[in-house]
Amino acid sequence: MSLPHVHRPAQPRDAAVLVVEDHALVRAGLCTLLRATPGLTVVGDVADVADACAAVRDRVPDVVLLAERALEADGARALPRLRREAPRACVLVLGDGPAARAAGAHGCLPAGAGVDALCSAVAAHLGGACRLCAVRPWCAIPRAAATLTPRERQVAVRVAGGLTSKAIAAELGLSRRTVDTYRESIARKLGVSSAAAVTRYVIETGMGRE
Repeated sequence: MSLPHVHRPAQPRDAAVLVVEDHALVRAGLCTLLRATPGLTVVGDVADVADACAAVRDRVPDVVLLAERALEADGARALPRLRREAPRACVLVLGDGPAARAAGAHGCLPAGAGVDALCSAVAAHLGGACRLCAVRPWCAIPRAAATLTPRERQVAVRVAGGLTSKAIAAELGLSRRTVDTYRESIARKLGVSSAAAVTRYVIETGMGRE
């Protein structure tokens, strides 16, 4: 006697994201934030649309997160080409420019919108197919964050880019102890205790593009 077939609904999966950003430190910070967000998986990161068109063939992302600056050179043709190469992917542009929508982007996110807004946009596109129903809460950044000194801002950007204190010291011509002091000061002013929280602040305020 054969048993009746029981249909089991597909389990929600992580949404695969490809990051396209020409600024290396900003790109690294974005990837750090996305990898720390439940329901999202970074399948690649590239500097421009040409590389993105090549990457989507092998990595098949659900979402292409595209910095608006990456479209400045040839946005009118770049986005349609990307859409042809990845017809099933949702293309979200980080920026406010109406030109991105006109060129074929599915949506635009203001630079300061934050990870939660990105997750909402991804979930809306993929529906019940991804695991973004419970996004990890992030630490709120107080207004006092605006009091970071120019040097602290330089260090914060590099922390967001994933650099170690040793690497930051070498790049800025400082001692490692001085960099650690700056990192402690940044964490105190922001009221946070993790590099991920510093990274979120840098990305959401656009500091990495200064």
